[in-house]
Amino acid sequence: MAQQQSQGCYNIVVCVDPSEHSEAAFKNYCENFSRKEHCVQMLHIMEWWGDGVWNMSPARLEECVKETNKTAEVLKAKYTQALAQFGLNGQFHKVEGKHAHVWHEVIQFAQSQNAKLIVMGCRGLGKLRKTIIGSNSDSVLHHSNIPVLVYKS
Repeated sequence: MAQQQSQGCYNIVVCVDPSEHSEAAFKNYCENFSRKEHCVQMLHIMEWWGDGVWNMSPARLEECVKETNKTAEVLKAKYTQALAQFGLNGQFHKVEGKHAHVWHEVIQFAQSQNAKLIVMGCRGLGKLRKTIIGSNSDSVLHHSNIPVLVYKS
């Protein structure tokens, strides 16, 4: 279901996680690219624990789910406050990463929001640091039909 954009408002998807790379990308967007007509859709892809493929006890699985939800709530509070501090309009969204690839979830969410831009940080943790850029940001960049701003500090 695509979110309707208000007249003169453009949805910008900013991907967030607990990393300093994510925080730096958000800050860079706010300081250098944000506009009053932007509606910032903060996106956090949560780990998916629901397929039962994890080789762990039910108690440990429940603990992992609680940790994941707690992390999402901490991020929601942090970035909701940050949006207010920068005077930006927006919302925080948490999505369970049901697909095998985070990049697919990012693109799917951005399309559902009729986003005009995707902003994300780059960790550079892939194979040989994915030769400069991280694997998720690299995949979003290559598979998205929406412009992507990748921030690498």
